[in-house]
Parts: sequence; structure tokens; C-alpha cells
Amino acid sequence: MRPRLFRARTAIGFAALAKRRLFESHLGYCCYDTYSLVVQRYKAAETGMFSFTTRRRDGSAGHLWGSDQFAFRRPLHVDERAPVDFDQKLAQTLIEIPDDASKDLFEALSEFNSANTDSQDVPPHVEVVMTKSAFEWLLGINQDANEFVRELQKCLPDPDIVDDGPLKEAWRKRFPKARRPIEAWAREFCDLRGASAHGRNRDPSRFVWKRHVHLAFASVLFPLIVKAKLAQAGNWTTTNSDAYKLARIESYLIHDPFMHDSTATSESNPWSDLDSEAFIAQSAKKLWPGGSD
Repeated sequence: MRPRLFRARTAIGFAALAKRRLFESHLGYCCYDTYSLVVQRYKAAETGMFSFTTRRRDGSAGHLWGSDQFAFRRPLHVDERAPVDFDQKLAQTLIEIPDDASKDLFEALSEFNSANTDSQDVPPHVEVVMTKSAFEWLLGINQDANEFVRELQKCLPDPDIVDDGPLKEAWRKRFPKARRPIEAWAREFCDLRGASAHGRNRDPSRFVWKRHVHLAFASVLFPLIVKAKLAQAGNWTTTNSDAYKLARIESYLIHDPFMHDSTATSESNPWSDLDSEAFIAQSAKKLWPGGSD
């Protein structure tokens, strides 16, 4: 029973991360640690003591505390006002996939979730490694950049028109042989992962995007690829909003959302604008269901 509870926690936490929208107000934001789960067995009328087991490098250790000495504390990086808001349909779909058909998928979700805790105890370069590992489990690939590009493109529609933006030329210059911007991103992310995992030079000057921008983009892209894979397996129906995001995913790449775009006519964030357009597309589909996508 306990493994099923934590499997559900993985699905629900991922469904929350898949629903969140970045670069908007702090209200509505969540991280994976928002969905922490603790299971503790008590005997009736015997709640004065609390026992638990912790890991050690040489095994494990048991601890026994009085209940008045112990509390489950909310981590500092979890907003006390963080809402419990997740894509219930997505969570249910994930939970209902048989265990024998979802092992690799849940390995991917666990890696992705662990890279999105916002905990200071998880260094960003480790988050890069876990995020790339999540893609590898999901796509059934190794660390090779060519495999990543090939399998990623299988989940994406033909290139939509990519807007002009301040980074469009930077991607083209760094990867002149890349046939589309998403290929350039995938190759740079593999390079970043290699530097993070193998002790190579982590000098950010050779990268178009800094590490935190890559992690933000991956947190947008990965849930879309998960749903695309579920749709390919017949377990999911792609929404108009997700279809719009996938079609425009390369438009995210031409901006650094952490920097003000001097070419913009307003103070709005370009990524937030793309998310809003996707939301409008989904709303229009609900208002006029007979219309085209």
C-alpha cells in the first residue's frame, strides 16, 4: 500500500508542475516539495513516541523521539500560501497506467520532480543532470546528443514560424548546422549536462543560455513531451493549449525570460505572453468547440 501512495504522490506532484506557469506573480507557484508526503504508523492510544529510520552511507539508523520533540516542518522554500492545484486528469491518467507499463515513465517523473524541489540542498548543476536523466528515461535514450535531438523531434510538430527575438542569431551562430532552434537547444543542454556531470569546464561564456534559463525551459518542455508520449500511446488527448505550446515552443528559445527584452513594447515577459496565448487558444476552443484548433 505504501509504494502506491508514493507513486500517487509522484503523479500528483508532477501534474502540479505540469500546470504551473512561470514568470507570473508568486501566487499560484509551486515546487515539488509543496507535495511532500509522510506516512507514519501509530498504535491506538500510544502516540507519545515517534520512530523513524534514516539513511547512512553504511546502511541505515533508527531513531526514537518523543512526539513533543518532533514536528513535520514546512521547508522554507515552500510558500505557506501555495495552493494545492494540479491537473487532476493528468494525475489520474498517470496513476492508472499499469506498473509494468510505466516503470521507465515513473523513473523519468521522479528525476524531473527531484530537479524541481527549489531546495537549496540540491545544487543547480545536479538539477541539470537529473533533468537530462529524466529526458533519457522518458525517451529511452542514452546521453548522446544525436539521440536526444532525434527522439525529441519525434514528439514535436513541424516547425512553426519562429518569431524574431534577441537570441535567434545567437543560437544560429553557436550551432550553424542545426536545422531548427530546438535542435540547437538540445545540443547545448547536452553540453551543459556533460560539464555538470563530468567535472568539465563550467564556464558559462560558451553557452547561449545560462544554467538557470535552461532549467526553466526544460521545466516547460518536459511536461509537454510527457503528454505527447502519452498521446502517442493512446492514453491522452492533447489539449488545444498544449498543441499551441508545442507548435510555438521554439519561440521560447529566442528570449532570456530573466532579462528585460529591450525590443519589447511592454514590460510583460515574453514567456508569460506565450503561455497566455496558449490559454486563450484553449478558452476559445471551449467557447466554440465546433471551430478549428
